[in-house]
Amino acid sequence: MMTGIMHQNFGYDWSRAWMVVMGLLGATMALLGFWHLRMLPEGEASSMQGGGMAGAWTALKESWVSFFQKKSIWMMLLVVFMYRFGEGFIENFGQLFLMDPRAVGGLGLDNFAIGKIYNLYGTIGFLAGALLGGFFCAKFTLRRSFFFLAIALNVPHVTYYYLSHAMPENMALVALIVTIEKFGFGFGSVGHMLYMMQQIAPGPFQMTHYAFATGVMALTKLATGPLSKYVYLYCDRSYPSFFTFVLLASIPPIIIARFAPFLHTGHDRPAEGGPVGH
Repeated sequence: MMTGIMHQNFGYDWSRAWMVVMGLLGATMALLGFWHLRMLPEGEASSMQGGGMAGAWTALKESWVSFFQKKSIWMMLLVVFMYRFGEGFIENFGQLFLMDPRAVGGLGLDNFAIGKIYNLYGTIGFLAGALLGGFFCAKFTLRRSFFFLAIALNVPHVTYYYLSHAMPENMALVALIVTIEKFGFGFGSVGHMLYMMQQIAPGPFQMTHYAFATGVMALTKLATGPLSKYVYLYCDRSYPSFFTFVLLASIPPIIIARFAPFLHTGHDRPAEGGPVGH
């Protein structure tokens, strides 16, 4: 939104507008970093503190070995990797579709409109969905709600299928549809994070194992990013065909979520004095 305002109202070229915005973001992050250094609690010391490089290497080796010794770990990692597979294509091409000119199949929105619709209303929808998703899990437990959360995340991808076919010019309608998709993303993503925390992370090295799981989650975007380009080209640069593929790619995550292993029925906690710091 800021780049659009600077370009349209103050005559900044796009390069200069983005330089100003990124500079402001960098300065803001630096200030927050200093604030965090002062305000964040230090946390508990690791039980292996003082072991030197030998102790660090032992802890690293144990964390990897114990991670892959977990029961059903490969199936759980498949669940984590596939859960947002369809969403990965939306994340990579959603804003491009909104920005591309109508002559090539996009909606032709400018930076200000995209910032307002995608990142303002969309963010509000995401936060509302995440809050309600949390309440939903708290009431029905993750095991009973996980399949429905996967549906909530993947079914709203039909919104971009609709937009690419209907090509609405009413910006209020576009904003509503994008917000619905982001609401579903927020609602369903709660299941993704809780599954990693409650089913993969429990046990020794719980923080490390949660980090490993989030790394696998990040691999989804790493995979869908390059793949999005080739799918778009294979679809002859047709957004309707591309978002049809996205709908098909959103089916396997729902099926896999239905058969996700649940090995921990409660919120397991590490033993007193255990290696929480790892």
